[in-house]
Amino acid sequence: MTMMTLTGHCQCGRIRFTASDAPTATELCHCAMCRRAVGNIHMASVSAARASVTWVGEPATYASSPIATRGFCAHCGTPLYFAYNDSERMDLMAGAIDQADALRPASQFGVEGRLEAFRDLDGLPEARTDDDAQIMERWAQA
Repeated sequence: MTMMTLTGHCQCGRIRFTASDAPTATELCHCAMCRRAVGNIHMASVSAARASVTWVGEPATYASSPIATRGFCAHCGTPLYFAYNDSERMDLMAGAIDQADALRPASQFGVEGRLEAFRDLDGLPEARTDDDAQIMERWAQA
């Protein structure tokens, strides 16, 4: 398994993290709790030893169940991690990782909650953000 130092941050930049010696393999979780926590069709995360993760800024936490906690930015709401209370590891959210393009899905969990309509997205029409004139005009005006 390929290992590297991963860095990341929330959307507003108030909270940043570094995970030394983290794998580039991600896990996708399809369970309903994880889908709701990240507001998406699945949660993509990278497991890292808690001791290897350093934070600049302190994530807010939410006890999402009696056995686990989720960390997030209290200012912008970005989900940052999931951790079982009794584990020495934590799962960093792939969407908050700067090197997300280097990550590769390696396993899926909670597949009983998978949304079948989103299983195969090949063949759907695709569009680039910078090809959308209205969005580009909004950014130009901002």
